[in-house]
Amino acid sequence: MTVRLGPKSTIALFRVMVCFGRLSIVRNMVSNVEPSASLTMIRALLLIVVCLTLSSCGTLKELQEGELAKTVGSFQINPVQPNTYWYNGKSYEYNEYEIEIISEPCNAIIQWDGKTIGTTPFKYYYSGILDKDDRVTIRAIPADENFPPQNAVLKIRTELPRKINFDLNKK
Repeated sequence: MTVRLGPKSTIALFRVMVCFGRLSIVRNMVSNVEPSASLTMIRALLLIVVCLTLSSCGTLKELQEGELAKTVGSFQINPVQPNTYWYNGKSYEYNEYEIEIISEPCNAIIQWDGKTIGTTPFKYYYSGILDKDDRVTIRAIPADENFPPQNAVLKIRTELPRKINFDLNKK
């Protein structure tokens, strides 16, 4: 079986191998120190070598964002299944989250944060990340120009609603 690595993954893998190689050199250096050597000197040497080792290793962010970091075998790590969301304590990540949007009367044009997404009634599949306390503005523009448009502002405190209903008969 042949595994092909992209350039970023190859560099990250090389850095990790260099780190492990340097750590084994440090282990050999420390084990060969005479017992009469000062403990402070050994600690200082070990600290310098560890700092040099860590400075040449790939950062945690580089390793997490690498193409191999997102999958284990053929399975994704931390997948957000379709029509669900995942909350990490600060933000909500949505994957094809189904929201039914209806209006009375129907055929209203719906805008999501200024972008037209459809005409009622329909199901909107939202994918994206919303931070806690973000605001989403949903605007319904009625087909009958005698009625004013309506806005719904959602402040993200919990998950997005599964159903949004606009009553456009009110002036």
